[in-house]
Amino acid sequence: MTDSFLELKEILQTGEIPKDTSYFAEACHQRLLEALHNSPGTRDIASLVRHVLRREDELQGVTSQTLLKVTKRHPFPDRNIWKQTSITVLGEDANTYLISANAWQPEWLKFSTEYPPDAPLYKEEIRRNYEPVTGDPFLELVELDAYRSIGQKQAIHAILTAPEKSTLVVNLPTGSGKSLCAQLPALLESQTAGVSVVVVPTTALAIDQERAIRHLVNHDTAYYSDKTLQGQEKREEIRLRIRAGIQRIIFTSPESLMESLASSLYEAANLGLLRYFVIDEAHMVEQWGDDFRPAFQEIPGLRRDLLRLTSFTTLLLTATLTESCIDTLETLFGKPGEFKVISAVQLRPEPAYWFAYILHLTGYPEKKQTNATTKGRIRQRNKMK
Repeated sequence: MTDSFLELKEILQTGEIPKDTSYFAEACHQRLLEALHNSPGTRDIASLVRHVLRREDELQGVTSQTLLKVTKRHPFPDRNIWKQTSITVLGEDANTYLISANAWQPEWLKFSTEYPPDAPLYKEEIRRNYEPVTGDPFLELVELDAYRSIGQKQAIHAILTAPEKSTLVVNLPTGSGKSLCAQLPALLESQTAGVSVVVVPTTALAIDQERAIRHLVNHDTAYYSDKTLQGQEKREEIRLRIRAGIQRIIFTSPESLMESLASSLYEAANLGLLRYFVIDEAHMVEQWGDDFRPAFQEIPGLRRDLLRLTSFTTLLLTATLTESCIDTLETLFGKPGEFKVISAVQLRPEPAYWFAYILHLTGYPEKKQTNATTKGRIRQRNKMK
């Protein structure tokens, strides 16, 4: 057992939660303790404790289950709730329950007793198995020496060699390095001057992208609504850097793009400073826009206006591409230059796929007959009333 788990055992037995729990190494331990600081429901606690137990089972790799004493104090679960969350209560005393967690072993799945389907989850096996691909010298700009996948490498090569005013749809699986397809070209083409705009659907994504390149760009790159004085000053500084050609890259929402950012982008375009116009999660242009977030379908008009002032490449990034989506994107973004699709799709490695061949459903006709008979009896009783 890990030292972290041994200490957690003592905490759960007494119900006394220390104020500082940041030193716990295991993520599932952290989640449980953070929840206990924030008035969780009893079923939330049961689920989080089950995760801790199953994680310890898989870490130890032994056939016997991990045992844990947990307090009966509120808000910890009672015997019934533990049972409802696949946890066995093996014993109890006045203050605690002795519990263990049951692996998920569905009856319909052969060999699930020997190979519980949830075991890899609690082992935290690394499922993304993309093989690194030999890099190019310019990857040093983003402090990398290899590509994450062959699809990523081919997409970036296509982007860097794209003709003027062309549009490239980049369709890569989640986790194969789609974001770098925007970040690397944008930073590469703005080393002396320039700006690229990356449109993302949520503020959270803008902040995530900003965080990912914080070590490469030493100023703010996420532009989103913020009514505080500090937020307003930050937005104004970004607009000034765009006009001066030193912003390099900006992550923003469709609404901010169409409203407060548009004038700065027009000025940058007039000066020939616009390098790439990127839409992340580009399939949303087709899915949204009529009644929900119409700014998504206003983006093509702004792009066409900017292309009248200067040349830049349009990138449409997605992991979800259908024929209908391609047709829509080509209609909206297909002119004035070439329109190309770069696609490297594959079955995602994170999920596990389990199959069971069902010969027949035992007892199904009898159950159907029973249901029909029951309904008939109910109707008969209603007539007699």
